[in-house]
Amino acid sequence: MWELEELTGRHAPLNALLARWTAMPSRSQRLREWVKLALHPNRAPLPVSLRRALALARRSTPRALLYAAGALAYVDLARDGSRAKAAGRSA
Repeated sequence: MWELEELTGRHAPLNALLARWTAMPSRSQRLREWVKLALHPNRAPLPVSLRRALALARRSTPRALLYAAGALAYVDLARDGSRAKAAGRSA
């Protein structure tokens, strides 16, 4: 989390830091990364909605969105793991 604080110049909860960080790439960088993804020879395993992709392109780059989703999933896994341990102790 300290690295996100350094990159964004803010001290805030993880969700706020990730939202700010994903909004940081310039329009040209966003466009370049989305075009690169669209032209990649390996297609997505499931159909991708063009409307949804355009909405995401306005927010950030594919890489930044993937990293943010991974960070939030990791936090959720840690919470679920601690709940499972607590439930195991009380049983």
